[in-house]
Amino acid sequence: ILSTWPFHARIDRPREQRVHHRLISFRPMDILIPLRSLSRGERLWRASWVGALLAIPQAAWITFMVTYCVAGLGQSLSTAGLVFAVMQLSSMFGRVCLGWIADRAASGPSTLMIAALGSAASTIGLGLSTPAWPLWAIMLLAAFAGIAVSGWNGVQIAEVARRSPPELVSETAAGAVILIFTTNMLTPIAFAAFVAATDRYDVAYIVSGAFSLICLPLLYGIDRISEKSGS
Repeated sequence: ILSTWPFHARIDRPREQRVHHRLISFRPMDILIPLRSLSRGERLWRASWVGALLAIPQAAWITFMVTYCVAGLGQSLSTAGLVFAVMQLSSMFGRVCLGWIADRAASGPSTLMIAALGSAASTIGLGLSTPAWPLWAIMLLAAFAGIAVSGWNGVQIAEVARRSPPELVSETAAGAVILIFTTNMLTPIAFAAFVAATDRYDVAYIVSGAFSLICLPLLYGIDRISEKSGS
């Protein structure tokens, strides 16, 4: 934070003025324009929906994991909080790790496919867990989930920006984030309603994890298709 402070006058103040003006003059089009911009670039909708789908298990983990550990796995509240802390700690490294992989592999879609598989595996694994599981196994699963379930955001937004027309990067990034946060709002409601109706946390987590797998056909061949259309 201190190292970025010299840039404050040149960058932050103009941005604050623009944001202040937009908040005062907010219109429904301020939401619709970013969403419409997602149709302006090659495969932007694909890359954007990947984020919305990956946000489903992410929201399920963050919102209900502690509750599930207590109500479903019989852990104490303090132990459940420790498991949650392990997941959050590993997510800090997960975002850096997946970004590093995307840079080294020179392929954001491939990295997102890895994250989608990891997200599905860890979330379905949580749904299959039982009170007989040792604590170390649950903590290991939570650490892996922190990387796979919560580490994809930066790579996904970078993919949206890469496929966006240069003059629309801010709009397309905003549109992709709108989809993600819409999922973050709706998933806990749907998850809680399902559990209230069925009393089955396990099935709710398995279904949440399955949504990650939908990302695979969306991402498969997306670079090859873009290169072919560009040539």
